[in-house]
Amino acid sequence: MKRWSLASRIVSGTLIIVLGALVLLSILVAAFTRYEVTERLDNSLQEVAERLEFVISELDKTDKASATPGGQIAQLPGVNRRTLAYQITTPDGRLEVRSQNAPETLFVPRLKSGFYNISLFRVYVVPSASGRHYILVGEPTFHRNEAVRRAILISVLPMVIFFPAIWVLVRWRVRRAMRPLTSLQQEIRSRGGSNLAPVPPLDLPEELVSIHSAVNLLLERLKMALSTERAFAANAAHELRNPVGALLAQVQVLRNLLVGSDYEERATIIMQQARRIGRMMEKLLQLSRATSGIALTGNMFDLVPVIRFLAEELEREKTRRLNFLEHLIS
Repeated sequence: MKRWSLASRIVSGTLIIVLGALVLLSILVAAFTRYEVTERLDNSLQEVAERLEFVISELDKTDKASATPGGQIAQLPGVNRRTLAYQITTPDGRLEVRSQNAPETLFVPRLKSGFYNISLFRVYVVPSASGRHYILVGEPTFHRNEAVRRAILISVLPMVIFFPAIWVLVRWRVRRAMRPLTSLQQEIRSRGGSNLAPVPPLDLPEELVSIHSAVNLLLERLKMALSTERAFAANAAHELRNPVGALLAQVQVLRNLLVGSDYEERATIIMQQARRIGRMMEKLLQLSRATSGIALTGNMFDLVPVIRFLAEELEREKTRRLNFLEHLIS
């Protein structure tokens, strides 16, 4: 089972929250942008219609508009499929003037002030002040949708573009914040039987100060326990060394007295066991010195005598066990 590091969990959790917040913010920004752009475009559409209404009203006052032949097309330069289209009609629905990009039929059959949505246009209808004409101004729907999409893209795209930068910055900041924990981990990993020194003060956050104190307390307890164990081993070896030496001397005297008797072999076995106990005490003393650090040195030394000593110990142990088995069999 794959284990995630604490830094990876924090980074992934933070990025999930940030990504969710960005998605929600993008939706809200897109909705608000759509609303604002639509409102601005409607205002522009209404403004154009009101300006045309003013012109038509002035013509109605001079009775010049009545002389306009029906179905006249206003040829304007620079007109394309994105340009606003308009129609001027009478209250009974007779089309008098239209722009060259406006349809031949009315945008909407019902002449009433307000906004209307048809298949190709967003239309605003307004009557003239005299009531003799209606002005219909239409904006191509694709142009409006294109403007809305462009505005939404401009608003949302920076969030999408900066998300990788946010990921890099969050990852860098989390890993930087995790450095004290890594330092504490390395200090704890370097501790062992030969190094139980307290962890030095580190620039740790408040949450790790208690762990730092607990680790130092544990190291202190381990140091005391090991010191007690080493002291016990050393004292026991010292205390048993003299009695074992005295026992070995007495057994040797007893064996000399029992030479040629039936008990000579048993005295020999006792002497061998006493010597074995003496060697064990000597090893225990050597181990106590080694673990206490007295014998540590930074200089190079020859390992051949040590290996020879270990080989002799193993050979003696093997011989002792064989003799013991032969004694049991006999």
